[in-house]
Amino acid sequence: METQLNQSNGWGNWIAFLFGAVFNILANLQSSNVLNYAVHAIVGGIICLFFKMLGDFFTPLFLRMGKRFTKWVGR
Repeated sequence: METQLNQSNGWGNWIAFLFGAVFNILANLQSSNVLNYAVHAIVGGIICLFFKMLGDFFTPLFLRMGKRFTKWVGR
């Protein structure tokens, strides 16, 4: 007869619950909604990247123009 008690505090159960919940949600989603979300995410990422590159290009230009402007105003 085994008299030792299980000392598990339940931390391993949340992983099984999380995976079960995620796969249940994914199983109930329609593929068109997932593809629609993926397209929107990709297009939004491209737009964000475009503005980031545009800002990286124009920032040194604006800084140089700002120095010239302060020199011109200081005359």
